[in-house]
Amino acid sequence: MKTRAKVIFILLVMLMPLTSAAAQERFKLAPAFKQGQQERYTITAQVDQVITPTGGDGISSNVHREFTATVLWRTVGVDDKGIITQEATIEEVSYRDLIEGKDRPSSENALTGQSVHLKFTGPGNLLKASIPKQAADLGLADMLVSLLRWFPGHDVSTGQSWNSTEPAVYSGGRSGIGRTLDTTYQLVSVDGDTAVINGAITINQSGGARVSTVDGPLNVNAIGAGKGKSRFEYDVAGNRMLSGETEIRFEGRLANVVPSATGEKSRSREGSFVETAKFTIRIQN
Repeated sequence: MKTRAKVIFILLVMLMPLTSAAAQERFKLAPAFKQGQQERYTITAQVDQVITPTGGDGISSNVHREFTATVLWRTVGVDDKGIITQEATIEEVSYRDLIEGKDRPSSENALTGQSVHLKFTGPGNLLKASIPKQAADLGLADMLVSLLRWFPGHDVSTGQSWNSTEPAVYSGGRSGIGRTLDTTYQLVSVDGDTAVINGAITINQSGGARVSTVDGPLNVNAIGAGKGKSRFEYDVAGNRMLSGETEIRFEGRLANVVPSATGEKSRSREGSFVETAKFTIRIQN
């Protein structure tokens, strides 16, 4: 019995380092950009925002926005200082913007064929961006930039978490209400070359913003908070995003100070808002 117990103990001691090594395997999730590298993605976004008036003269609005775009993302240069130049060309786009159920004129024809140009030194370190006005208004440029910001700055192992204070795959520009997003990501699993990453998002807003109403854009002060979640699939061997999906819910209060005549007391129009949004990205094979 003593001999058998000794053999089992020796086997356990021998296996322990192997088990520990396997558990600590680390993966590089940040892409290694190479000149000429390109991928084509389908990107979709949908935002619903409802503003309920406070009082008889409060702010009211019901907005639904959605778009689908095909984007060719290409690395056009990597210099000896590590500065990366990328170009995202919008090949196709369809866009719908409804306010109180009525369609607003679309800029999709003007967007087709246009490009967003980015210069950066690595994921999250944007140096310069050249963005067509229509892409900025649509929020598509924000989404493209946000794709550079979720990567960890170091290799990670399964179960490990890291933080980002920039948007996950979501654009605040789509709604007109600016906000700060803090996201905690976690490497959930790696199956073959495919890594799965989950994100838990916390949203906070305080300050000036612009919202859409049936009477046109309106400048407001907004305060709000919300939560969201994201999930990505990343090709570790190919250094590329395969797919991603983000959903959020965001709510709060807003107010617009109405200019008053000389000697009159200014008044404030107020309302409460609820916004839901969903964004997806899929690589085209």
